[in-house]
Amino acid sequence: MNILRKAFLTIEGYDLIRKAETVLCAVSGGPDSVALLTILKEINEMQDLGWKIHIAHFNHGLRGKEADADEAFVKSLAEKLQLPFHRGAADVKALRKAEGLSLEEAARKARHAWLRETALGLGAADKGLKIALGHNLDDQAETILHRI
Repeated sequence: MNILRKAFLTIEGYDLIRKAETVLCAVSGGPDSVALLTILKEINEMQDLGWKIHIAHFNHGLRGKEADADEAFVKSLAEKLQLPFHRGAADVKALRKAEGLSLEEAARKARHAWLRETALGLGAADKGLKIALGHNLDDQAETILHRI
């Protein structure tokens, strides 16, 4: 079974995204999130689901020019795909210090808070709006280790 079919059956089987809903897809610029965006866009077009896909990119401000290059790539990708682009940023180091978190925890907290805020700004409270995040097995293992 190809990845598009498997993803579609999973979305449909778990009722993750319904017809004509808005999807805020978090895209870092890495392969996981770009693949997620590509899969969602392809499924939407192939199945004529009417999803309104928005691209969300959060710059943690931790990697300097490399992070700026990721942001520019994601913005360019949004333009190429003709999808709305939303950009967020935060002082993750200050959040880490203020709340006594690890750098990874502070980055995740800031990113997730911004995604929720952006979703609310798009009317998440009033209509069907989903946030899509790309994670791989290494990310899941990292989350478990953080919780331990």
